Amino acid sequence: MPRRSPGPRLVLAVAMVSAAAAFAQLGIRNSKHDFSMTGNGGKYGSQDTNQVCIFCHAPHHALSTQLVWNRTLPLASTFNVYGGPSNPSPTFKATPQQPKSPSLRCLACHDGSVAIDAFNAGRTWTPRMLAIGDVNYPGSPYGAGGANIGGNYAGNSNVNDLTDDHPISFIFNDALATSDGQLQTPANVESAGLPLYGNDPANKTLECTTCHEVHRQFPNKWLLRVDVEDASALCRTCHLK
Repeated sequence: MPRRSPGPRLVLAVAMVSAAAAFAQLGIRNSKHDFSMTGNGGKYGSQDTNQVCIFCHAPHHALSTQLVWNRTLPLASTFNVYGGPSNPSPTFKATPQQPKSPSLRCLACHDGSVAIDAFNAGRTWTPRMLAIGDVNYPGSPYGAGGANIGGNYAGNSNVNDLTDDHPISFIFNDALATSDGQLQTPANVESAGLPLYGNDPANKTLECTTCHEVHRQFPNKWLLRVDVEDASALCRTCHLK
């Protein structure tokens, strides 16, 4: 008898399994957060180790028991934040807040005040990755300068400027969604895949990791949880525009 061709359901199932297998291969290895000597961090790559996780986490003697965190938090005690006293915003209905721990962990590299390889346990060399923050600082031997998230770099310290970045660490609850009138409810935001943070379900906060997943769990640019290139789907997950 002639062999029957696979039905559409089987073809779809095979395609889904293949896609899932490809998706499962994503991860921090060879991502922009891989700072090992052979990783994909490029000009930010280490000259001293092929470890990948050690730049943020340590299995022993970590600085923090939470997430076995291996970095000091940003040097800044306070940041100039979006919607704060120095730049009030007529459209920002939330109360501006200083960055909380989920975002401070991101700023431990991205505020520009600390070199990427200036971590605690597991380093036996003097930090020598001169590129700090998310881009090169002016005069860096790695290339042209440009503003990083916090605006700090050698010779331009203590700027701590987050006024031109999306607000973080503010309480995002039903009351805010109602008063703003153009925001999804927190429940809808979280069900769409953007986590909010905090122990009080009625007063969770939006953090850097609401939009970004640092271990490259999703196949989007800039380590985003939702693709911004798809008609600004990321923005429209929260904003009713």
